[in-house]
Amino acid sequence: MSVSDALAAYRDHLRKCRVRNVAGRCGGAHRCADGTRLAALYAELQRTQPLRQHEARVAALLARCRSTTAWSKQSEATTSPKETAKRGGTAVEEANNSCRHRLPGTVSEYRGPQVPTQPVRITS
Repeated sequence: MSVSDALAAYRDHLRKCRVRNVAGRCGGAHRCADGTRLAALYAELQRTQPLRQHEARVAALLARCRSTTAWSKQSEATTSPKETAKRGGTAVEEANNSCRHRLPGTVSEYRGPQVPTQPVRITS
Protein backbone atom coordinates (compact mmCIF):
# COMPACT_ATOMS: atom_id res chain seq x y z
CA MET A 1 0.00 0.00 0.00
CA SER A 2 1.32 3.44 -0.87
CA VAL A 3 1.19 6.60 1.20
CA SER A 4 -1.52 8.11 -1.00
CA ASP A 5 -3.63 4.94 -0.73
CA ALA A 6 -3.35 4.97 3.06
CA LEU A 7 -4.29 8.65 3.23
CA ALA A 8 -7.29 8.07 0.96
CA ALA A 9 -8.44 5.14 3.11
CA TYR A 10 -8.05 7.19 6.30
CA ARG A 11 -10.02 10.15 4.88
CA ASP A 12 -12.72 7.82 3.55
CA HIS A 13 -13.01 6.21 6.98
CA LEU A 14 -13.27 9.61 8.72
CA ARG A 15 -16.00 10.76 6.34
CA LYS A 16 -18.08 7.60 6.85
CA CYS A 17 -17.42 7.37 10.59
CA ARG A 18 -18.43 10.97 11.33
CA VAL A 19 -21.73 10.60 9.46
CA ARG A 20 -22.90 7.74 11.73
CA ASN A 21 -23.05 9.85 14.92
CA VAL A 22 -22.57 6.83 17.18
CA ALA A 23 -20.73 6.96 20.50
CA GLY A 24 -17.11 5.84 20.25
CA ARG A 25 -16.79 6.95 16.64
CA CYS A 26 -14.35 9.44 15.16
CA GLY A 27 -15.10 13.02 16.13
CA GLY A 28 -12.94 16.05 16.89
CA ALA A 29 -9.61 14.74 18.15
CA HIS A 30 -11.04 11.34 19.13
CA ARG A 31 -10.54 8.36 16.77
CA CYS A 32 -12.16 4.95 16.86
CA ALA A 33 -10.05 1.77 16.71
CA ASP A 34 -10.22 1.60 12.90
CA GLY A 35 -9.43 5.30 12.56
CA THR A 36 -6.45 4.93 14.90
CA ARG A 37 -5.17 1.92 12.96
CA LEU A 38 -5.49 3.74 9.61
CA ALA A 39 -3.82 6.87 11.00
CA ALA A 40 -0.92 4.79 12.34
CA LEU A 41 -0.56 3.00 9.00
CA TYR A 42 -0.47 6.33 7.14
CA ALA A 43 2.12 7.76 9.55
CA GLU A 44 4.32 4.64 9.28
CA LEU A 45 4.18 4.63 5.48
CA GLN A 46 4.94 8.33 5.31
CA ARG A 47 7.88 7.92 7.67
CA THR A 48 9.42 4.97 5.78
CA GLN A 49 8.67 6.16 2.21
CA PRO A 50 12.12 7.75 1.58
CA LEU A 51 13.88 4.57 2.71
CA ARG A 52 11.70 2.39 0.46
CA GLN A 53 12.35 4.68 -2.51
CA HIS A 54 16.10 4.57 -1.83
CA GLU A 55 16.05 0.76 -1.60
CA ALA A 56 14.12 0.54 -4.88
CA ARG A 57 16.66 2.79 -6.64
CA VAL A 58 19.58 0.74 -5.29
CA ALA A 59 17.92 -2.53 -6.35
CA ALA A 60 17.33 -1.15 -9.87
CA LEU A 61 20.95 0.02 -10.14
CA LEU A 62 22.27 -3.34 -8.94
CA ALA A 63 20.08 -5.21 -11.43
CA ARG A 64 21.28 -2.98 -14.25
CA CYS A 65 24.92 -3.44 -13.19
CA ARG A 66 24.54 -7.24 -12.99
CA SER A 67 22.92 -7.45 -16.43
CA THR A 68 25.63 -5.23 -17.95
CA THR A 69 28.38 -7.32 -16.36
CA ALA A 70 26.81 -10.56 -17.55
CA TRP A 71 26.40 -9.14 -21.05
CA SER A 72 30.01 -7.96 -21.25
CA LYS A 73 31.31 -11.34 -20.01
CA GLN A 74 29.19 -13.12 -22.60
CA SER A 75 30.36 -10.87 -25.43
CA GLU A 76 34.01 -11.24 -24.38
CA ALA A 77 33.69 -15.02 -24.25
CA THR A 78 32.17 -15.27 -27.72
CA THR A 79 34.33 -12.80 -29.68
CA SER A 80 37.04 -15.30 -30.62
CA PRO A 81 36.10 -18.63 -32.25
CA LYS A 82 39.23 -20.22 -30.79
CA GLU A 83 38.23 -19.11 -27.28
CA THR A 84 34.70 -20.39 -27.83
CA ALA A 85 36.03 -23.79 -28.91
CA LYS A 86 38.38 -23.92 -25.94
CA ARG A 87 35.67 -22.91 -23.52
CA GLY A 88 33.17 -25.54 -24.66
CA GLY A 89 35.54 -28.00 -26.34
CA THR A 90 35.96 -31.64 -25.54
CA ALA A 91 38.56 -33.92 -27.07
CA VAL A 92 36.09 -35.08 -29.74
CA GLU A 93 35.11 -31.53 -30.68
CA GLU A 94 38.75 -30.49 -30.99
CA ALA A 95 39.50 -33.54 -33.15
CA ASN A 96 36.50 -32.77 -35.37
CA ASN A 97 37.50 -29.12 -35.70
CA SER A 98 41.13 -29.79 -36.63
CA CYS A 99 42.17 -30.27 -40.26
CA ARG A 100 44.50 -33.22 -40.85
CA HIS A 101 46.04 -33.99 -44.19
CA ARG A 102 45.97 -37.68 -45.06
CA LEU A 103 48.16 -39.36 -47.60
CA PRO A 104 46.38 -40.98 -50.54
CA GLY A 105 45.65 -44.65 -49.96
CA THR A 106 45.81 -44.46 -46.15
CA VAL A 107 42.90 -45.51 -44.03
CA SER A 108 41.42 -43.17 -41.45
CA GLU A 109 41.57 -44.36 -37.86
CA TYR A 110 37.76 -44.13 -37.77
CA ARG A 111 37.27 -46.73 -40.54
CA GLY A 112 37.21 -50.41 -39.88
CA PRO A 113 38.68 -53.17 -42.05
CA GLN A 114 35.29 -53.86 -43.64
CA VAL A 115 35.20 -50.45 -45.37
CA PRO A 116 36.83 -50.60 -48.83
CA THR A 117 39.39 -47.97 -49.71
CA GLN A 118 38.97 -48.38 -53.50
CA PRO A 119 35.80 -47.59 -55.49
CA VAL A 120 33.44 -50.55 -55.72
CA ARG A 121 31.26 -51.13 -58.82
CA ILE A 122 27.87 -52.61 -58.04
CA THR A 123 26.04 -54.38 -60.87
CA SER A 124 22.56 -55.68 -60.76
